[in-house]
Amino acid sequence: MMDAYDKERFVKSKKELDALLSDESLATVPFLILGNKINIPYDASEYELPYYMGPEGLTSGKGKANLKNSGVRPLEVFVCSIVRKMGYDDGFKLSDPLQYQSIVDAEWNIIYDKLDKCVQSGAKIVLSRLAIGDLATQYFADRDIFCAGRVVEDDLHLVAAATGGIVQTSVNNLIDEVMISIDTVL
Repeated sequence: MMDAYDKERFVKSKKELDALLSDESLATVPFLILGNKINIPYDASEYELPYYMGPEGLTSGKGKANLKNSGVRPLEVFVCSIVRKMGYDDGFKLSDPLQYQSIVDAEWNIIYDKLDKCVQSGAKIVLSRLAIGDLATQYFADRDIFCAGRVVEDDLHLVAAATGGIVQTSVNNLIDEVMISIDTVL
């Protein structure tokens, strides 16, 4: 879901979409792009969003095309207004129950991919502004990694300043410069 009104954020949304579309583990997963806030004047239309987001010409016909055994990933753009409760339900109509299972499987793959990236980075401490759920907490504990969620953003910046670290907003593109060693702090 993206904000169809805030065109300044389209570049960031496109970057995230491109990362998801290029992820091999999601190659067969249907994609739904919801452009929210169509209740606000000057929002991007259903025809403009594919132009800004990149899938122009790649959408699959909103269920009108038979894609079974075609090798084509279903990808559609719908505009909606969550506030007015309109437009979003059309995007969630699945004709094949296996599509639902592929979406669930893809979500699990995304979660485990992010957890694996944290582990592969060599991190021994993971702090997050967001809540860290039971699955991730156990996953990290099984690998001797301490994690804490719902850390106030000011505290994250204080820890980063005290240790020479950097606050990273994503597990994608972790670089050595972002990682700090406890040895260098002590």
